[in-house]
Amino acid sequence: MCFAITSGGGIDFGVPDVCLPGPVPYPNTASRPMATSVAYKVILGRGAAHTLATIVPISMGDNPGVLGGVISRRNMGPSRRLVPYPKLLLQNKPAVRLGATGIQNQINVNGTNIAPGQVKVLLL
Repeated sequence: MCFAITSGGGIDFGVPDVCLPGPVPYPNTASRPMATSVAYKVILGRGAAHTLATIVPISMGDNPGVLGGVISRRNMGPSRRLVPYPKLLLQNKPAVRLGATGIQNQINVNGTNIAPGQVKVLLL
């Protein structure tokens, strides 16, 4: 049982975000209230529901690696989820839930949702 993900709060976390020069691993976080392409017509708790199309445009934590990620060559790249919850469609797109894995800093690090934005709606 996992909570539905919303823009009401929460964090996406990925480690290690290996950046240059180095390579040096950094923790990478993305703040879900900054998300775009959310299901604006579906409000869960305090924020709009997230779908598979939702993107957080900026992830942070790898700023000291001035030459960018080893794979993506970017700093502060976007974060998005890759694992949908196919039993629930929100505005014709699959919902995502807490613990869904995805990519952060474009494609440089695998991440997951670690903090819920709401605690009332469970996706079983």
